[in-house]
Amino acid sequence: MASQIKAHVIVGALPFISHLTPMRIIAQHLVALGYQVTVIAGGALRHSVEDIGATCFVPAALKDFEESSLAAKVPTYLGLIGPVPGVNFMASQFFTNAIPTKFNAVQEVLTSSQAEDPSKPVILLPNRASWSPFPFSWVL
Repeated sequence: MASQIKAHVIVGALPFISHLTPMRIIAQHLVALGYQVTVIAGGALRHSVEDIGATCFVPAALKDFEESSLAAKVPTYLGLIGPVPGVNFMASQFFTNAIPTKFNAVQEVLTSSQAEDPSKPVILLPNRASWSPFPFSWVL
């Protein structure tokens, strides 16, 4: 029986534990099945990812991000009153303004994966809540 090449799975999630947890469960199962898994996450979540046997790629913009200190790091968030300004702020900070960071992170992991083994298929597994507006590019 010929051996089957398993894909490299790239998992993306917002740098919040609530977004990472379901993706981490899926990643853990994929690792157990023998897949190479890279999770793109914030620096504070690195150990949680590496504990399951996956590789954690931390974009430079997220290396010091800690969910518990969000309000202190983003003082404008404290002055927002009402749900609409709060939602607008979160959407712009973690979706719209984060697109270049997400795009560059995926490109870097894709480039590294292709350099390691050009014949290995790659699967992008985004957390829909965090990556749905993300413009994926296949340019290497």
